[in-house]
Amino acid sequence: MEHGYPATALPYPQRSPFTIKSINTDHWPDNNELLRANLEGVVINLVWSNWEAQQRREHCLAGQQKYDGYCYQISPVFDREIRYWSGQGKNVTGVIWGVPQWARRDDCTGQPGREIFCSSSNIAAFARFTGMLAKRYGNASGNGLINDFVLHNEVNMNEWYNHSCGGGVACNAELWMDNYLANFNAAYDRITSENPTAKIFAPFAHQFHEVFDTPAASRPLLSVKTFIRHLNAGTGDRIWRIAYHPYNKSLFETGFTIDDLPHVTFGNIGVLAGWLRAEFPLQPESWEIYLTESGYNSLPPQGSEPAQAADLCQSLYNALATPGIENYIYHRLQDHPAETAAGIALGLRDHNGRAKPAWFVWANSNGRNGNRSNLACGFENLPFTRVSNYRHTNRNSRVSSRIVRSGYQQGQTWLLNRNHLPQATMLYECQLGSGSYLTRDMFCHGNRPLGPVGYSRLHKETNSEPLYSCELSFGRMVSNDETCGDGRALEFLGYARPAH
Repeated sequence: MEHGYPATALPYPQRSPFTIKSINTDHWPDNNELLRANLEGVVINLVWSNWEAQQRREHCLAGQQKYDGYCYQISPVFDREIRYWSGQGKNVTGVIWGVPQWARRDDCTGQPGREIFCSSSNIAAFARFTGMLAKRYGNASGNGLINDFVLHNEVNMNEWYNHSCGGGVACNAELWMDNYLANFNAAYDRITSENPTAKIFAPFAHQFHEVFDTPAASRPLLSVKTFIRHLNAGTGDRIWRIAYHPYNKSLFETGFTIDDLPHVTFGNIGVLAGWLRAEFPLQPESWEIYLTESGYNSLPPQGSEPAQAADLCQSLYNALATPGIENYIYHRLQDHPAETAAGIALGLRDHNGRAKPAWFVWANSNGRNGNRSNLACGFENLPFTRVSNYRHTNRNSRVSSRIVRSGYQQGQTWLLNRNHLPQATMLYECQLGSGSYLTRDMFCHGNRPLGPVGYSRLHKETNSEPLYSCELSFGRMVSNDETCGDGRALEFLGYARPAH
């Protein structure tokens, strides 16, 4: 036994909204400090080129592991981290990226120093590496447990998944997506053959709408919508999930809003959740969203430490207000010198280890020392979401569980259940003009889905009251009065408890 980890099978950690808070630890030396902050999960970067810089068969060296006839170099640092956090019952997400030189396409256009982001021409070798990881960090290994596998990084951006194009060479979008699809399918099959309960994720940057389909640009992009549709069409009966990076529209600037389309950020994160349900209504596993990388800049002039802290708290609130979001990994614990040199300081602590205001927001939001007290940033609402009416002088009214932009006045509020319950129905926020409304219709009557907001009860219970979607002169709102006052009732939404 090491670090309290028993060399026996571990169960998949039970997840709940309270376990959403995870982080890239940056090898922070004081694990107890993170445990006191009620850390629930970590992310580990598993860089293929470090594990298999050269292909070696048979006669593995000391410190290497043999798998399927090939040798892999084990990192003692990462090995200890995975074993330690697993032993603490925390969820470990592995991000697998970094193609070694021998496995890259010969025609890759990656800039010097960025060749590691070239796509792989040896898909079987990539899949074999993922299979080794799944076996080494599987339930019965005694080495710790990786539950979730993210395959490559921001694959809809050519600079992070370079398929031999960009920098003046136009991309073939179909070949780009097909290459990733082949990687995904082969790795999925290897991983699940070793760990049938593992969850496999495809990672995307925040360019959501089809307007970003620009494969011929100097910095080629593909939209999340286009890429996911292609992924879904080619994965057969495999269960895909997405790992999303809802950074602000500019990584340098703080602040996000409900109007961030065509990007999807934390300001409009419900758009992604709503679209997944409407686009793939028979695939509930694909509604699960893991937010595996996002952070906020604290460096002036475009960022500041107070603004970073405010963004972090609001982002946690909106994640918790959006059913379907199961994990939120903050990037990162400590500033990275290369990033700060470029004007970006995402860390909760600076390079000297000094805690910024954002550290205290993150560390205290879901309680301390294993206790659930003095909750904030959305954790105080659990196990509920809070749905409110909002009025604005120049825009249509809104109804949402998420924070709306400044200028709105909050009205009546009700509590909905975040998790599914018997005899309950999900309610959805839908766009209507400059406002929004609630409905039981997953497809939003053909309007843009803005995301699920929580479950209402189908039958009246103690302290609950009926909810109706009402059409009024200034837009739509929710009311407990079926006459809707001066308006008209459009839909019965179920029963919910009024918030006090």
